[in-house]
Amino acid sequence: MQTLCIGTVRACIDGCADGRLSLLNHDPQASALSIRLRAKLYDIFSFSKLEVPATATTGTTIEVKFDVTNTGNVAGAEVAESYVSNPSARIQRPERELKGFEKVRLAPGETKHVTFSLDARAFSYWDEAGHKWAIDPGKFVIRVGDSSETTPLAAELVLQ
Repeated sequence: MQTLCIGTVRACIDGCADGRLSLLNHDPQASALSIRLRAKLYDIFSFSKLEVPATATTGTTIEVKFDVTNTGNVAGAEVAESYVSNPSARIQRPERELKGFEKVRLAPGETKHVTFSLDARAFSYWDEAGHKWAIDPGKFVIRVGDSSETTPLAAELVLQ
C-alpha cells in the first residue's frame, strides 16, 4: 500500500487492480479531497488539435474545434471549456471569459472531436456610453481546457 500525504489528510491507494482510493481520515473535507484524487487517479484527459481561424469578420460566427482524449484506464467524463480573451480591447475586460462548455463522456483511449460556435456576442461587451453591445476589432485569444486555470490549448484570432 502506498501512502500519499496531502496537508493533514492521508490518502492511501490500496493494491487493488482497480486502484481504489480510500481515506484514513473520513471527514467532509477529506471526502471532497477523495473525490478530487479519485478523478485524477482514474481518468486523465488531454486536449489537442485546436482549430481556430486566424482571421474573421466582426459579427460572424467562429467555430472552435479541438479533440478531447481519455488517456486513463476507465471510462469517465470531462467538461471541456472555451475561453475568450481580448488583449486589444479599448476597455478593461476579464483575462478569460467563459464562452462555451460541454460535458464529454469517453471510454478509455477514446477521442471526441468537439466544436463550439462562438457568435458575435462571445466577443462583445456592454458599452455603457453607447447603451449597446460592442466589439473592438483586433486580436483575441481563444483558450481551451478543463478550467480557467488549466487551458493547455490557445490560438489567436484577429477580428476585422
